[in-house]
Amino acid sequence: MANSRFDALFFELFDRLPRQGPGTDESTRKALELVPNLGACSQILDIGSGTGAQSLVLAENTQAHILAVDNHLPFLNELRREATRLGVSQRLKPCVADMHNLAFKDGSFDLIWCEGAIYTIGFEAGLQSWQRLLKPRGYIALTEVCWREVSIPEECVKFWEREYEAIRDVKELLNAVEECGYETVSHFPLPRTAWWDNLCGLAPLDLPENGIDER
Repeated sequence: MANSRFDALFFELFDRLPRQGPGTDESTRKALELVPNLGACSQILDIGSGTGAQSLVLAENTQAHILAVDNHLPFLNELRREATRLGVSQRLKPCVADMHNLAFKDGSFDLIWCEGAIYTIGFEAGLQSWQRLLKPRGYIALTEVCWREVSIPEECVKFWEREYEAIRDVKELLNAVEECGYETVSHFPLPRTAWWDNLCGLAPLDLPENGIDER
């Protein structure tokens, strides 16, 4: 019952937001440019797609076929309507699925995409369990919250220790990527607008560009 109540509150909170995690269209396109050889025969799996802001960017900037999975049907219905409106519904297919148990064949996808959702299953757990879904020399693109400063305000530390104790710095995340059998092609921080404009729906605070609002 507690989990059902939490899920209901979560979906109510995120229902009308442009994105269900931090991100921007520009950042999605920037990451996509790092992935070579995507064509009309390529298969992309977008895990934890939500209403699919990034899924639509992938569809509009490639000729690939995209399977967008989420466990909340209303989000996917919204994505389906938008894909139809934009004329990409033949290549972009929403699918209800649990990221903890993705029942797709091994080697099905050229690219796995996951913006702001891997924390749900755990960083290493996601990398390890999803790896079998990639074709040889396939790619995975994801975002994960992390520390970017050496000196962290105590209030921030306490918050993340309570909400997501697995948070760590960039170097530790890159080491985890390697330990899970991947090679890092590139990485970059999201801009502050990734949080404020589409996720929080608030005016940005006057913080420095490398401040904590970018984490």
